[in-house]
Order: sequence, then structure tokens, then C-alpha cells
Amino acid sequence: MLLAEDGRDNQMLISRVLSRTGAEVVLAENGDVAVAMLAETRTGATPFDLVLMDMQMPVRTATARHGGSAKRAGACRSLR
Repeated sequence: MLLAEDGRDNQMLISRVLSRTGAEVVLAENGDVAVAMLAETRTGATPFDLVLMDMQMPVRTATARHGGSAKRAGACRSLR
């Protein structure tokens, strides 16, 4: 599971809650890093089962990414 969150406290809290369910959580400190990590899945990196992205990050937000390069890279799909 990829967690894109810029707030350190939120990173720790969300990671802890998700880890208690048995999830393996990988952190990305902003949307650009998250998109780069998703793009790496096209070149052999293990794909993420789920991406959780903060809606209001200073670098790149989830709303700006929806339908953007991560989706074109084939690394994620919309649940709509």
C-alpha cells in the first residue's frame, strides 16, 4: 500500500493504523514522489494494491493526479 502524505504526524498515525491490519505501508512525502513510485511499477517494481493520497499537499494533490500520469502509466485504475 502506498501512502502519499506530507504531514509527519499523519504519516505515523495512518501507517500505524494500517500496519495493525497487516498492511505493508510504503510512504511518499508528496504527490510527485508517489507518481514516480507508481511509474516504477511499470519497470518491474512490485505494484501497489492501494494508493492513499492526501487531498491537499503542497507539491501535487490527489485531485490533480486523478486521471494524470499515474493512470496513463497503467499503475492505477479509477474505482468509479
